Amino acid sequence: MSIPRIFAERGQEWFRQQEHDALAAIPGRTNTVVAVGGGALERPDNRRLMRQRGVTVWLDVPFSLILQRLDDGGRRIRPLFSDEAAAHQLFDERRLRYARADHVVQIRTEREPEAVADDILDLIGKQKCAI
Repeated sequence: MSIPRIFAERGQEWFRQQEHDALAAIPGRTNTVVAVGGGALERPDNRRLMRQRGVTVWLDVPFSLILQRLDDGGRRIRPLFSDEAAAHQLFDERRLRYARADHVVQIRTEREPEAVADDILDLIGKQKCAI
């Protein structure tokens, strides 16, 4: 089921609970990367889980670059992005939580995923990185 359909049929709270349950089900282990959506950090229990089980890394991408990455179709599939001004406000509010990550990788221009992964590995070194 797509995220817009989940939001429409079951609501955002149901989606967030499923998101939390999925995070809670991931055992702490090494050499694992879990990419979460922006709303996952809204819940303190999710932030706590991530911190307990590994290292957190925030890919700090400016809103303008996010807009470039999303064509109209990409915006439509994100339920909280239907209104650009509201999405920008939500982005600004969430940045405060994101900034609490163990590490921050600033991305100011489009880059190859491999280059970003190399930056992350340089930051975390040999630390346990479960979530």
